[in-house]
Amino acid sequence: MPKIKYKIDPKEYYNLLKEVNLRSISLVSSTSRIKRENWDKSMSIGISRNMSHKVLKQAKILQINCKYSLLGSPEEGKSKDYAIKIEVTYELIYSFGKTLPKEFIDIFEQKNVPLNSWPYFREFVQNMMQRMNVQPLTLPFEAQLS
Repeated sequence: MPKIKYKIDPKEYYNLLKEVNLRSISLVSSTSRIKRENWDKSMSIGISRNMSHKVLKQAKILQINCKYSLLGSPEEGKSKDYAIKIEVTYELIYSFGKTLPKEFIDIFEQKNVPLNSWPYFREFVQNMMQRMNVQPLTLPFEAQLS
């Protein structure tokens, strides 16, 4: 079994992680669309996630925007067709005590931010689908991105 090569020592990552605190999670934008003519119980569901971050060093703030996109397509439909499309962007604000190296932020963005934001997206999807008067999806505990 090949040894995993880390960009940052796991002990150093853990010590830096103790210095980071979640201050807020805010909804920045959302869109929800449904095409009832394409609605089918045998849809294929795809979920993607994009993130960007900004470090405000003087204020010791890490601001991360996390965008989730869910696309439900009829299995026999055209690839451009969709039955349901939900996009949500959250802004997560973290404060930190020590300077955070880029290697830490890269791993933090991929590993820790989803732990904080994914439950919000799961709830949003279920709530919007109920409001659209369709059978809501129960998304898994962890993001399974396509």
